[in-house]
Amino acid sequence: MSGKKETKFWKLVKQRTPEIRWNRIENSVSQGFPDLIGSVENSHFFSVELKVANNKNIVVFSPHQIAWHRVNHGSKFILVETLFPLAVKLFHSSFARQPRVKLTDHDPLFVVHDTHDPEQWTTLQEHLIK
Repeated sequence: MSGKKETKFWKLVKQRTPEIRWNRIENSVSQGFPDLIGSVENSHFFSVELKVANNKNIVVFSPHQIAWHRVNHGSKFILVETLFPLAVKLFHSSFARQPRVKLTDHDPLFVVHDTHDPEQWTTLQEHLIK
């Protein structure tokens, strides 16, 4: 993950999901490994790939990211920030099947429509730790 938009998104996720213990992974050795590993007390680990959609609501995945989500098991998610309108959308990892994915072609597991609403973030956390 790179760029100012993605860093700002990471800080928002970390701030709004205090129940989750996050480990941000910045690893150039294992290309395709997700951006975040999360866990909560008495629960399993899960991975999250962070993406910021472009102005046409297209998300871009590298071949390494696509491969990682295809071959690895466990709880894996894609968390996408859209800018127009501002929202945070949670998808299952199967969302990462192609290099370019149009958001309107897929139904999210959950959407945070108001990034200032703690209740919506609580519901997002519940989806991640199921």
